[in-house]
Parts: sequence; C-alpha cells; structure tokens
Amino acid sequence: MIRQKVNYYLQDDGAFVIENYNAAPSFSSFFPAIAGLKGIPMWAYYVNRAQGIASFGIKNKNYSIMEFYPANSSYSLVSSFGFRTFLKIKKGGKITDYEAFRVNPSGDVKQTMYITSCDMAIEEINEKLGIKTAVRYATLPNEPIAALIRTVSVENISGADIEIEMADGMPKVIPYYMNTYAQKFMSTTIQAWTTVDNFEKNGNPFFRLKVDTADSAEVVEISEGNFYFGYAGNGKSLKKADIIIDPDILFGSDLSFERPQNFFSRENKFKYPVRQFAGNKYPCAFSHVVSKLAPKKNITLYSMAGHAGSVSLLNSFVKKASAPGYFEKKIMENKKLIRDITDKISTKSSMVNFDNYCRQMYLDNVLRGGYPISFEDGAKSVSYYVYSRKHGDLERDYNEFQVSPNFYSQGNGNFRDINQNRRKDIFFNPQIGASALKYFYNLIQMDGNNPLIVKGAYFVIDTKKAYYKDIEALLAGNGDKAKLENFFKKGFEPGQLAMFLMNEKIKTKTAREKFVSKCVTSALEVNDAEHGEGFWTDHWTYNQDLLENFLAVYPEKENEILFKDKTFIYFDCDHYVVPRDRKHVICEGKIRRYGAVAKSAEKSALIGSRKVNPHALRTENGLGEVYRSTLASKFLTVILVKFASLDPDGIGVEMESDKPGWYDSLNGLPGLFGSSTNETFELKRTVSYFKSVLEKNPGEKIAVPSEAAKLLEGLSVLLRGKIKAFDFWDKASALKEEYRKSVFTGIKGDEKIFDSKYISAFLDKALKKINEGLKKALDLRTGLYTTYFRYEAVKYRPINSTNAKGLPCVKVTAFKRFALPLFLEGEVHYMRTESDKRKLLRHVRNMRNSGVYDRKLKMFKVNANLDSESLEIGRTRVFNRGWLENESVFLHMAYKYLLEMLKAGLYEEFFKEIKTGLVCFADPKIYKRSILENSSFICSSVFPDPANHGRGFVARLSGSTVEFIDMWIRMTVGEKPFTYENGRLDFELKPVLDSSFFDGKGEFSFKMFGSVDVTYVNPLKKSTYLKGVSAKKMEIFWKDGKKQTVEGKKLSGRDAVRLRNAEAKAVKVYF
Repeated sequence: MIRQKVNYYLQDDGAFVIENYNAAPSFSSFFPAIAGLKGIPMWAYYVNRAQGIASFGIKNKNYSIMEFYPANSSYSLVSSFGFRTFLKIKKGGKITDYEAFRVNPSGDVKQTMYITSCDMAIEEINEKLGIKTAVRYATLPNEPIAALIRTVSVENISGADIEIEMADGMPKVIPYYMNTYAQKFMSTTIQAWTTVDNFEKNGNPFFRLKVDTADSAEVVEISEGNFYFGYAGNGKSLKKADIIIDPDILFGSDLSFERPQNFFSRENKFKYPVRQFAGNKYPCAFSHVVSKLAPKKNITLYSMAGHAGSVSLLNSFVKKASAPGYFEKKIMENKKLIRDITDKISTKSSMVNFDNYCRQMYLDNVLRGGYPISFEDGAKSVSYYVYSRKHGDLERDYNEFQVSPNFYSQGNGNFRDINQNRRKDIFFNPQIGASALKYFYNLIQMDGNNPLIVKGAYFVIDTKKAYYKDIEALLAGNGDKAKLENFFKKGFEPGQLAMFLMNEKIKTKTAREKFVSKCVTSALEVNDAEHGEGFWTDHWTYNQDLLENFLAVYPEKENEILFKDKTFIYFDCDHYVVPRDRKHVICEGKIRRYGAVAKSAEKSALIGSRKVNPHALRTENGLGEVYRSTLASKFLTVILVKFASLDPDGIGVEMESDKPGWYDSLNGLPGLFGSSTNETFELKRTVSYFKSVLEKNPGEKIAVPSEAAKLLEGLSVLLRGKIKAFDFWDKASALKEEYRKSVFTGIKGDEKIFDSKYISAFLDKALKKINEGLKKALDLRTGLYTTYFRYEAVKYRPINSTNAKGLPCVKVTAFKRFALPLFLEGEVHYMRTESDKRKLLRHVRNMRNSGVYDRKLKMFKVNANLDSESLEIGRTRVFNRGWLENESVFLHMAYKYLLEMLKAGLYEEFFKEIKTGLVCFADPKIYKRSILENSSFICSSVFPDPANHGRGFVARLSGSTVEFIDMWIRMTVGEKPFTYENGRLDFELKPVLDSSFFDGKGEFSFKMFGSVDVTYVNPLKKSTYLKGVSAKKMEIFWKDGKKQTVEGKKLSGRDAVRLRNAEAKAVKVYF
C-alpha cells in the first residue's frame, strides 16, 4: 500500500486543512457546545480518524448518545462505532461495495479534513470509483432541543450514470438515561431496560430507558429521549429517509460492525424491512437512501441525532426541519453565532494566521471562563455568565465536565480556571463593571482559602416580598400564578425559568426574555460553590488581577470599591486546615505533613440548616446575620493569613493544606513541608499595592472582625522584635491556628477599626520581612530564583496525639531546607514585582541560558531536569521528561512568561520570542494539529522520541488563552487605557505593535471594548514602541453621526466616558 502524504495548511477563511488526515498523527478536538441563549447545547468530540465524530451527547458523559471513550480508545474505535457511510455503487451493470472514509484507504483515494472554530467537515475523492463524498458536522443552535447536524453529500464525478444505495449513520446509539457506569460495567444487563418509541407510528425513533434503573421502591419513568431522523434530496426537494434501528438488519452476524454483511450481500438482495425490533439490545441509527445520479449530480442526506424532552417536542421539530433549506440555514446560523462571539476580538493585521488565532483564543477563553451577558430591567442590571464548562474532553478524560441542557446554559468549573479566564472580560464588556471582581472576592473565606468548585450563579425569589407583586402582574392568566409561585420555592437559573415557562405553556404580558430579566434583576443572586478537595496555595492571588483589570477601565472607582462598598461577604466552608499538632506525623520513619484538611459534620449541619445563601459567613458564631465588609477589610484579612503562612525560613508560602499551587503535579510536595516563592512574590505584590492605596487615601479607616484584629496585633508584635526565622514561623503559625479556630463556626460580629497609619506601619515591616526571605531564594550563580522548597524535620519530639489516620504526631523543633531545580513559574512571578528594566533584561538572558530554555524549539519549558528529586515530590516525576508537566513546554506558563516580557517593556525580546513561542506561528508539520488551537502542552526536545518534539498534546481550554488575550490588549491598546487624576478621566491609546503586523497599506485594525472599530494608519510601518513614533491625530466617529478630531491620542473627561460606554462607532489613529 502506498503511504499517503499528509499536508497541512490554513485557508484565508480560517479553515485549517489536513490532507490525508487518516495518515496524520492522531489528535482530538471538539465543537464549542454553544447553542445560543435560546438553544440547548450539545457537546461533541472528534478525532482525525474515520468520520471524525467520536462521542457526543448532552450535559456530561453520563448522557452520551455516542459512547464516550478517552482519546487513545477513540482513535481506534471511531472507525467501528463512529458514523459510517456504506455505498453500493452500480455502474454499467457492475456493483461495487464501498465504505467511505476508511482509516486505511487505497492509494488513489484522497481524504481531507476542514476544521473551523464552529464546525468540521471531511471530504473523500475516489477517482477510481468516480465518487466524491463530503460530510459536514455542526451543532444545532437556537432550538429547544439539542442535536448534532450531519450532512452527507455523494457526488458522481465520473463520466457515466450511476445508481447508489446508501446506508449512513451510527452502529450504536446510547438510549437516554443510560449512564457511563452502566455502559462500561453493566452493558449486557442494562439492555433489558431499553426501548425505542415513536418509530412504527411516526418513523422518528426515540431511544430511552423505560425507567430509572435504581433498585428502589420508587419507580421513576423516563420521559425524555435521544433521537435520530434524516431527509434526503438535493436541498430544494426533500424526502424523509427510511430509518434502520436494528443493527442486525445491516450487519447480520458481524458483531464487530466491520462489514454490513446483509447490506452488502449478493445472495439476498437487501430490502428495507417492513418491521423492525430493537428492544433488549443497543439500537443503531441509519438512514437508507437509493438514488440515480447523472455525471456531476449529487444526493445529500440531511440527518440529526440528539436529545428531546418529549416525543411530542421531537415530532413537531422533525416536521419543522423538513422545510427546504432548514439544515443549511441552521449550519449558517451556528457559524454566525460563533462569529458574533469572536467579533469582540476581531483583528486585521498583515497575517491571516494571527487574525484567526485571535478569534480562536477568544472563543476558547469563553468556553472555560464564560461569556458575560446582562439581564436588564429599567435601571437595574445583573451580569450573568453563559457557555462555560470545566475543561474535560477526550484527552482530559479525568475531568467531569458539565454543560447545562438549558437556555442561557452555564457549566461548572474550578476557581482558578474561571477566575483567570475572566480577568480581561471587562475590556470587552465594560458594562459588567465590578461583577467578576465581587464574584471571586466573595468566595474568599475568613481563613484565607476558597472553595475549589465554582457552580455558577442562581437566584432566589421571595414571593412574600413586595416586588413579587410586580412579577406576578406580568402573568397573562391567573391560572398560572400557583405554578409560578411553586417554581420559586427553590433557587433558579435563568435558563431553568425560561424552559419552565415554555414547557408549562405559561403566557406573559411581556416577552419571555423580558419576564426572565424582571425576575433575575429582582431576585437575590447567590454564587454557588462547594469545597471540592484541599486548598490550593495560589488561588487567592488571581483576585488581584481582577482588581487591577477593573481599575484599568474604571480607575476613578478605586476608593469606592475598596473603602466605600460594604457589600462583600465571606464564603463559609465545612472544611478546615488542621493545626500542626494533628498533621505533622511519623510515617514509615519519616516526618511528613499529611491529612492537613478535615471536614466538620457539625459545620455541615449548620450550613445545611440555612435556607438562603447557606455558604455566606454569619455573625454570632454562625447563627446570626450574613457578615458584610469592605474589600479593604478582606484585603487585609488575606494578607494577614498568607503572611502568617511563610515557611520556617521565611521564604516561601507553605503548602499547608494538602494541595500545591498552579503546578498541580507537585502533589506530593505539601507532604514534604513544601513551600513556594510564587505566592511570596504575589504577597509582595499585594502588600505593595495595598500600601500604595493607603498612602493615596491617608484618611481612610478599615474595620475588621475582632478575630482578625487580634491576628493583626499579634503579628505586629512579632515584627517589632528581633526573632529567628524558625521562631517567627512557630509563633506566627500559632497565632494563625488560634485565629482559624475562632472563625471556623462563624465570627462574633464585633469589629475593630484601624487607621491607615497603623496598617501602613504593619505593611512596611511585613514587606521588609518578605524581601529578606526572597533574597534567600535568589541563586547568585545563575541570577534566577528558586520556585519551590521542601523541608526535612531534623529535630522533633513526639506529642500525645495522632492524626485522623492514627499516625503519631510530633512537634518539629528544627528544619533543613532543600531547593528544587529551576521552574519557569517562579521567574514569572518575580518579573511581576520587578520594575528595573535592566534587571529584567538580564533576567531574560539568564533564562535563555538556563535549563528551562529549549534551544531546539526556542521555547520555554515549565521546569528544568527533575531527575535529582525523588518520586515523593509528585506525579510529575513519574512522567517522561518532556511530557505533561515534566519539562514540557506547558503553554499556559510559557505564555505567562511571554506576557511578562511585554509588561516589562522588553519589546524587542517579546516580538523575537513570539515568532517561535506563539502557536499560530508554528510549523503545522511539527505541531501536528491546527495552529489556531492551543494545546495544553508541547512535547519538548528532551522527550525520548524525537518524532514528537514540538508536537501539541491535550486539546485547548488551557489558561494560555487569557494570557494571549492579555498580550493582545497590551499590543493593541496598551496597559492602562484609562487614568484618573485630579478628578479627570483620561483615555489614551498606547499600542505596542511591531512593524511586521501592519498590512501593505500600513494599517492595523481591531475591535475595542467589544464594539468600537479602531484602525491605526501607519504608512511608514514603523514599530509603535520605537522612540519618536507617536500618534499625530485621532478621529472619533460617534454613533450619533458626529465626527471628532483630536490632536495626539488622548481623550479626556466626558469624551473618555462616552468612549468607554461604547458610544463611538469607530476610531482612526494616524501615526
């Protein structure tokens, strides 16, 4: 067999093309799972094998329609259990049996895959048979059902008439409500629960389990179901396809689904059966079509597989979909939906790869962080995030993703991921104001930690409040009042309310969207979250980024947000950090820190007893009212706890609560008394900022809970005296443990007020100690910082206690410190706190000479060689060098480092590095997947197999997306577009663009604030960061039709406010 040549390229329209994709190295990716605000999303994963789609369904893995398999299994199984196209081609009296898109086609067959941000298509040309087969997939937008759209076109490219008989579809359909466990471990038994309804009567099979399989006295009937249907024709005239639901009809005795024996049989000519039975077995879903084709003519099969809430809903939808052009309309509607989302970062430079990459990065950032919309009712407005989900897919098979099957769909996620991905949203949507900032600061606990799992927001309506009469008055009929009141007995998501109104056929006097907005803006918003597992050391640090980005757009609101707004709350959790005398243990003769987090049943019961906003911290030791404070007060509380968490040598922040920081694969380091300078640098950044704010606002006073006041005063006493680092750690830890014990159930509710002078004095001393510790982390030989340390207990004594697992506890009286090899992460955080440009330039050059720089790829690896460390530091040591977190190019951290170069003003270095460091500039033959999609990591050149050097693995939804977006904003607009001094708001464009980004006319265009078209006119194409290059004038085209010309590049006062409010249509800047 002739090995087919693989070719990769990017089309001008943004489609990434892989010729002979079945012969290319394997990868997986996915569709956005966005169906619009009035649609039901469907997740769908594909691979570059066979017909692509490997799994799809609704909600999560438990609701798959095509069974979910991890990537490595999908690559081999998709050719059997994915979509199949069987053709019998009759030409000149000869019949040829053929399956399109085989994984190992003959040498004269060309197969091509086309990948876009919204859909995927494959094409196969078989010159020998004279057949061209094209398949396109997309998810269905803006309908009350979820579905995967599939079109299959078979064209006669020969010079003679042919007749084709086609069987196209899925060999195995998972009936609705058959969960993953049943599919994997009860696959035979569970078949007894299956049924196919609606087929004999309407021809629209509805696949479901008859009842819930739980062995319970309460039998619950299943009314929802999965479905399949198809139409065939030329687009103008459609005929309903015959559907096959029994796999035996096609495959006969071939249970492997390798060959449809009955369909291809010569002995018994295949006939569509009069009756079919698909009970007690996994059904299939195939369309059967027969057509005669003249040369250059084609037949197209239009099909959908999906989920519907009822048989009646399915039947009405199938009728709707029969309209000529419906499928094409929905495919275009889906394309427009995604295009409209990514229009917010629309970019036109000299490079089509960069322009399309910007859109893909914005989309993927939305998929993990969400897309903010506003519910408005008069002057009231509530921001709400839609379209997000946890990054789970075929390559991240460990994550339990959730895609809510509702209108206004939102999913689950983790605190760090969502927090980071939302940090730049305010630039694209200034109208969200401080909502994201408040959301995450409100999840910070009194102990300085936060919950891991962020579930999104829900709303609570109190039907006894006066505002409810206004809501009730909007109902069209009195008969629906009881239904609505009953619905509001529980908290609701906007999509749940919209679907309830639709399903119950409740009519309102106003449009349904306006009614939902009325309810949302009237209700109490509750940010839902839960503990999850452990407490990560780094999570609190990302809140500072949210604040900085808020102030970059609303600098005049700094005093208000920090000192005046007393609506901030604390998250209340039933887990706590165990004190040292219960987690410093002897394990196999070694001193370790194990079992550092525990759950309190009593606290769980207390939280569970609360009817509204149960996870909000209360006064009166948990029995009183929700405690509310200022952001400044929360700022100080976090600083106190993290400062009291410095390690025994005062260098890193301790991993005291079972989890590391960003580098998750150092999961063993917390048990080795590990600490991290990443958080110390961030503590320095936070303290420095807070100190500067107090200097600007010397008259402000800060009220803190009395428990936090006691911790502040205790730490202040420690800082006054000369004390050894270990003794400081011991005493500060004791103060922190006492504090945490005092606030765990709740706080008393009394406060103590401190003036800015007292707090500034404390911050000065704290900053001095922090800097002294960080000096110890600097390797004078390399000029670089140690990121992680571990400590060994060299002196200790037994104490009369055991931990939760019965291990004997000890009191450690002396430690010895050990530095881990170099990590990129620590250098990123150092750069965030350094302002000396010469030092920063020297630092970058030192990094290029270090073990984290991959000289072959010219990229930065996440860490240097870890072979000197034991397996005990974590799973990273188990991975081969260059793979996953161990010494690969982990794009999130690599992009963070590139961003810090840009922020540091090292522009020449930055633009040099991105030519090899940004994925859009990669050679696809080396990257081996779409150069518009970031993988999680790139296999570095220390990996044992050179064939994988530079190849991307683990698809998309990496934090690298927001790092790129941050770069993009600084390149196009500058770091802080708005400033506020002497009571005046100013706006100034300070782009940092290399000459190579300007097109042939010397122009560069982009979208600002999500809606304002900005064009830079630079005829000489000079880099905008060079000395002497500056804007000469700016033209503003306001939406009211007026044009304003400004000399230079600055707007002030009311004009700056108008621009921020997106009252301008376009801006043109001349250099």
